[in-house]
Amino acid sequence: MTLKSLLAAFLLCAAVSPLRAQDYDDKDVKKSEKLAAADRDFKSLPDDEKQAVILFIASEIHGHRRKAVGADIRTLKGAQLEDLKKKARRNVVVAEQDKEEASVPGDSRLDVKHIDTPPFGRLFADNEWDVLAGSAEAEIFRQNIDKVADAVKKGGGRLVSMHVESSASTLRNTGKAAKLTHLELSKRRAEAAARYALDYLKTKGFALDEDEQVTLDYYGANKNGTSGPSSPFAVPEGMEPSLVAEGSCAAPPDMKAAAAAGDAAKIAAFYDPNKFVQLTFDAVFEVRDGKPGKVIPGEAHVVTAVVDYRERPKIKVPRIRLPRIHIGWPFGNKDRRKARRQVRCPKW
Repeated sequence: MTLKSLLAAFLLCAAVSPLRAQDYDDKDVKKSEKLAAADRDFKSLPDDEKQAVILFIASEIHGHRRKAVGADIRTLKGAQLEDLKKKARRNVVVAEQDKEEASVPGDSRLDVKHIDTPPFGRLFADNEWDVLAGSAEAEIFRQNIDKVADAVKKGGGRLVSMHVESSASTLRNTGKAAKLTHLELSKRRAEAAARYALDYLKTKGFALDEDEQVTLDYYGANKNGTSGPSSPFAVPEGMEPSLVAEGSCAAPPDMKAAAAAGDAAKIAAFYDPNKFVQLTFDAVFEVRDGKPGKVIPGEAHVVTAVVDYRERPKIKVPRIRLPRIHIGWPFGNKDRRKARRQVRCPKW
């Protein structure tokens, strides 16, 4: 026999269960199936456990199959497997810890926090709507987004929305924006700031949907794309009215004087704060209440099986006492026979 055939024979022997090979036969299994099927608890077991019970009973009745008259199958359930085994105190067929003990924390709630960045007044050049990416203002803009991202990560929250608010001053648009209304310029700046922020957020691990999670407000305090008082400059004759934005009030006298004197620096210092972009983020955090949690016990079950046998009837034979019967020698008298033995001569 070759090594390969020896290995195949070994694997074939190993595939046969020792119990099935030695402790029961097919007749035992058939009888075991009948005994188990008559038990009410057996019907509620899953198929794999039914099979385990049948084979267990078959090994139990092997050698005295005809004496087996029934089987008592029970399922015990509890939290700890070892406790169930001790409680069973009988033949355990299946013992499983279905679920481990679990600790459930206290109640929690979702808390939404609004995180604002400071307004940025010089994120765009005059009459422009492209972010000055290399400017100091843009750097501060990114740093404030960093603070928001770090706060959300540290608190274990998630970013759910971003709101962009923008505004222009009431000073007349010139240059590249000469043909744009103040509302149109403010809108373009809000859109540019939103795209710039979204792109930078992706590098921090946050992805927001521009259509679903980003909102824009570019109307300003004056609801026409501007904030602050009206421009101190006179409106050129024949200028399109839509390109003139009215402020919340008339320009202060000193601003009118600065306009007449051509003091652009003074006017810029006064009106530039009304030209801004500000971000507001909404983040959701899970907040645990102070109540202690609870422990959910585990789940375990044990299946036991005991075979009932028919005992042989014991026959007790009563003890019979017979009366004592004395049977004597019918010939002669007893005393005479004794006397003769005493006088008889010995044989020399």
